[in-house]
Amino acid sequence: EEIRGVVVRTAPGQSIRLEDIASIEVGRKERKNIVRVNGQEAVELEFYKEGDANTVEVCNTLKDFFNFERKQGFVERIMLEAAKRNPSERGREVLEEIERKKVLRDQLRTRLPDYAEPALVTDQSRFIEASIKEVQDSAIGGTLISLLILYLYLREWRSTIIIGISIPISIIATFVPLFMLDVSLNVMSLGGLAMGVGMVVDNSIVVLESIFRCRQEGDGPVVAAERGTREVAGAVTASTLTSISVFFPIVFVEGIAGQLFGDLAMTVTFSTIASLIVALYLIPMIAARGAIGKGDGKTSVWLLRALRDGRAEGRGFAAAIAAIPRYAGRYARAWLREAWGEIVLPAWDGTRATAAEDGTAPSVIQRAGWMLVLPLVTLLFAVQCILRMAVALLVTVLFAVFLLLGGIVWLIGRAATAIFYIPAQLFEWANTAVLAAYEIVLRQALHFAPLVLAGVIALTIHAAYVARDLGTELIPSLRQGEFNVRIEAPPGTRLEDTEMRARAIEGVLTGFPEVESVTMEVGREEGGTASEGGENIAELTVKLADPDRTIPIQDQLIERMREKVVASTSDTVTFSLPTLFSFKTAVEVQIYGEELEELRRLGNEAMARLENIEGLKDVELSLKKGYPEVIISMDRDLLATKGLQPAQISQRVRGEVQGDVATTFSRGGEKIDVRVRSDQQRLSSVDDLRTLSVAEGFPPVPLSAVAKIETREGPSEIRRIDQRQVVIITANVERRDLGSVARDIHSRLEGMPWPDDSYSYMLGGQQRELETSYGGMIFALGLAVFLVYVVMACQFESYGQPALIMVSVPLAFIGVVYALAWGGYSLDVSVFIGGIVLSGIVVNAAIVLIDYVNQLRERGLKKVEALVEAGKVRYRPIMMTTLTTILGLLPMAFATGEGAELRGPMAVTIMAGLTMATVLQLIIVPVLYNIFAGRDPA
Repeated sequence: EEIRGVVVRTAPGQSIRLEDIASIEVGRKERKNIVRVNGQEAVELEFYKEGDANTVEVCNTLKDFFNFERKQGFVERIMLEAAKRNPSERGREVLEEIERKKVLRDQLRTRLPDYAEPALVTDQSRFIEASIKEVQDSAIGGTLISLLILYLYLREWRSTIIIGISIPISIIATFVPLFMLDVSLNVMSLGGLAMGVGMVVDNSIVVLESIFRCRQEGDGPVVAAERGTREVAGAVTASTLTSISVFFPIVFVEGIAGQLFGDLAMTVTFSTIASLIVALYLIPMIAARGAIGKGDGKTSVWLLRALRDGRAEGRGFAAAIAAIPRYAGRYARAWLREAWGEIVLPAWDGTRATAAEDGTAPSVIQRAGWMLVLPLVTLLFAVQCILRMAVALLVTVLFAVFLLLGGIVWLIGRAATAIFYIPAQLFEWANTAVLAAYEIVLRQALHFAPLVLAGVIALTIHAAYVARDLGTELIPSLRQGEFNVRIEAPPGTRLEDTEMRARAIEGVLTGFPEVESVTMEVGREEGGTASEGGENIAELTVKLADPDRTIPIQDQLIERMREKVVASTSDTVTFSLPTLFSFKTAVEVQIYGEELEELRRLGNEAMARLENIEGLKDVELSLKKGYPEVIISMDRDLLATKGLQPAQISQRVRGEVQGDVATTFSRGGEKIDVRVRSDQQRLSSVDDLRTLSVAEGFPPVPLSAVAKIETREGPSEIRRIDQRQVVIITANVERRDLGSVARDIHSRLEGMPWPDDSYSYMLGGQQRELETSYGGMIFALGLAVFLVYVVMACQFESYGQPALIMVSVPLAFIGVVYALAWGGYSLDVSVFIGGIVLSGIVVNAAIVLIDYVNQLRERGLKKVEALVEAGKVRYRPIMMTTLTTILGLLPMAFATGEGAELRGPMAVTIMAGLTMATVLQLIIVPVLYNIFAGRDPA
């Protein structure tokens, strides 16, 4: 009201107030964007973490602040419980921080109006936590499968448990260097642990099997542990070094592959080193322990000692148990007599002594000393009796507890033995039959070596032919339980009209029962750029309900939704998935040139050529139809005759149409802009703009008198890359690999007529990153193979034998090619990393085999007999290590949860390559050794 009464001019006899010449009202700023969540209008808050911040911790903090429900982690619950029970400074700080967050949450709740309710639209931590849980489940499943394989081969729980000890010890030991290097427990580092579950037991298997064989040859526990470990120490060290050396080249991989798999490489490296230390030191120490005689000697548990003595006197088992209290009393009396004689009796005798052995009697001072010592000694004797009773009671309780636990374990072991007896027996028969068949096949392969080598060469050539048809892509699409839908109306569409169009599509999406929520944002945020949005653009974020059920069918859901959405609107609709990296679309064609209109023509022609490429979806040109613009061209000569400047006209037009913020005033602590502008009803069309007065005085000067006014289409955007003007065609790829689509794009665009050499195109986006990553990974693979060869050359002190062992690498890739072709996988960074890992672990079996062949030849065996004997002896540890690695990866290979698309191809690559290599190298490596390793000494 005070503003309305402001005097703006004084005339003779009257005052002109602001309300006399203007309409004054409290309104709202012109809206730039609209946000709706599940049909209700909302205010959206977006939170971004700092570069070095932990995503899960940031999301949990925000959930606590807004009082969103979440599950507390195990470590978080332990720390909170410890803080409540431990009144230390750290505990108080934790509790004070929790209380501070609660106060802030309550303040937020009280400041929000009653109708406002916070809602969680998107949460990146959910995908991360679900992926980590998926990896943990895969690791646990792999561990159980590995232990089952060990039991089927060893048929003994004690040996199985001894080897199983290496798994938790190696994993726990890995956390120390990871902590020192500031590596968090993320999807890839935990994936490395899950992948290494089957690998960390390899060294322990080889060592324990060697010790077990020495025991069967008649050695004692200690001698067998020493000799068995010594025989395979070199082989397991070399195999471990080869496994470690393949991860070192990942440091040199550029692009996404290096960033993505760096944590995984470090995790597997440290866990493998820990497994080597466990295998060479802990496993022999445990295996050297013989049976402990719990019922022998005075230091044994008194219950077992009483039972043994009762049985020794001819009592029955029940009678011996009934006589345990009698024996306990006998043991107690014997100990009291012994302790009295050793502690109290010498002091007592000293006080009564009359003469020493030499005939001299003790003096009065000596007798007084004994009298003073006697009470102290008696007190110590009483204390010792009390402690002895406490120890006996504690031992009895612990013995009873452990006897109960041991009984339970014994019953479980017996039950498991009974359950697995038939499968284990069948497995033993099958394994014996396979071993016998292997000996026959190996002898025949050594005899018909040329035919065997010819068959393997033919298989290799066929695999290379099949590999030509494998697709290539950067990374598989990650299903996270949510996706985005972008709607683009014609340029110039008002914000309200775009909202109505988007709400129609919102209704289509919410009609699917699998959809939990739909968040719609129309327009551009304050301060945003035109490329980020506009009044004609709407972004919808669709969140699926029940991720465990909907994520496996997410691709089919998107395809069904796309069909219904496209059928319900004529606007441009684009579906996209949330990405882990900076680029959003798989395909990005960059067309360079000088003239914008020519680039538009080339872009439209290229889009027409790309439209019907199989697998290409949501093709879109960056240079779209421009927004309508009103162009005012001033007549400078005419302005000069009227004494006007172009700047005056521009300022006057802007002030009339848009208005100017003249000042601000405060109301209730809030700053409110005061915008002065013309009556908007007088400026509802371009014709009204023509009659707009642009000069003071009379008669008024209309804008049309001094300027030409016309409506044109302005450019939607002008984009430059490397200082050259460019238009970009983007598209998604579905149900086809990126490499095949890129080849089709090249073939279509190469046949398109280009004006001259100044116009050209280039594929960017994921295709460019794919080429960068593949180049680095090929180099890393070659470097890994070279390092593996160097390690083996140092181990065998030979150049020839490592070359024979390296044949295992191409044998492994035969299996990889067939598995990828059969499973419909493409060559991506996960497959390449799996191949690099495979090149290091696939040679382990050949190293163990050739190492023992050399030992047997040094003992005097002929070459052929040494090969056959080494094959028979090393067959079991080779199969055990191979099966534990392969089957340990089984849960990871066939997982369907979050992030499984990134780890599954890597697991399949290792499993398939290791399977094929093991089957072939048990035959091919001995054949090549027989041909190239030299003759037997005369």
